[in-house]
Parts: sequence; structure tokens; C-alpha cells
Amino acid sequence: MMTKPTTDRLRAEVAEIEQLLVTRAWTPSRYELKLGNAFLIRARQLDDEIPADLPSGQQGFGGSRTDLLTTQACIAEMAEMLLSAWWVRLVLRRSPMRQLVAACLAAGQVLIPHAEKMLRAWRHDPPVVDTAWLDEYVRNSGLPAEEAAERVWRVTIEEWEEQHLPTHEWDEELHPADHVMNLAAMVMVAAVTGDIAY
Repeated sequence: MMTKPTTDRLRAEVAEIEQLLVTRAWTPSRYELKLGNAFLIRARQLDDEIPADLPSGQQGFGGSRTDLLTTQACIAEMAEMLLSAWWVRLVLRRSPMRQLVAACLAAGQVLIPHAEKMLRAWRHDPPVVDTAWLDEYVRNSGLPAEEAAERVWRVTIEEWEEQHLPTHEWDEELHPADHVMNLAAMVMVAAVTGDIAY
């Protein structure tokens, strides 16, 4: 489990690198830009992918904690692969860009077991829409049937997730790790694009 001091330390390291970038004390080298680009391109691709082992035939899964956890866990694993590349280990050993990718890895590692747990639960005990409630909601909501079904599906997922990953667990342990990953990615985007006025 990632402790609060570890999350705080990672957030402080990312903030320090951000300050170096904003004050132009750090200008990314071409190797740092290569690493940052590789990370961001692959992260964007992972963000758009639904995990292959989710049961087929289910409705959309985006926007849920499970989707976020799974994506961030994949990004952490991808960060580990990038950091193991020989040119990253040799050329970028003390690089701020390498530190940003390493922060994503460190923060993301706490998410991996939870993502695996949620995917296991999805495979063995997926959320099921209460058809009687769905029929009643479609009849009484005044919404188009498709929109009403989507709302019922979202509530069903939220209730299922609360059962398997309670809000307090997310808030105390997982959200801070997710936040560090997002901050590091935001600084990487600024470093790669040169747009530091965010």
C-alpha cells in the first residue's frame, strides 16, 4: 500500500520538476522529448482501449473507477517498460523526464492489484441490470429508452463498484496515487509541447 508520505513525496517531486520547467531551469533534451513523447502517445492509446478480457456484449464501461484503475495500471506497466530501455537507463539516469515517468510507475504500482481485483470480479461476478427497474425507469423517466437504459447501467456499475471497491478505499489510497500520475502526465505534456502557460 502506498502511504500518504510516499504520495506526498512523489507529488512534491513532480511539483519541483514542474517548477524547473516553468522557470526554464530545465529544458528537455531530445532524449527526454523522445521518452516523454513515447510515454504520452502510448498512454493516450491505452486510455482509449477497453481491456480485452472484459466480457463481450456488455454496454459501455468508460467513466467508471474500474476503467480508470485498469487504464492507470496499464500505464504504470508501460512506464516500467520504458524505464527499462537501455538508452533511458544510460542517457537519462538523472533526467527530470525520467523522474516523471518513474513517478507514474511508483504511483501506479499501488493501483495494479486493485485493477486486477476489479477485473477478476468483472469476469466472475459482473454487474447485472435489474430488468424490472429498467422497464419501470424507461416508462416513468420521460427519457428516450436508450438514454434511460444508459443511466440505469451507470447506476448499476456504481453500485457494483461500491461493493467491490468502497469509496473510502478509493479516496484514501487509490485517488492520491491516481492524482500523482495525472500531475506527472500534465508536466510531461507541458515539457513535450513547450506550452508551460497552463
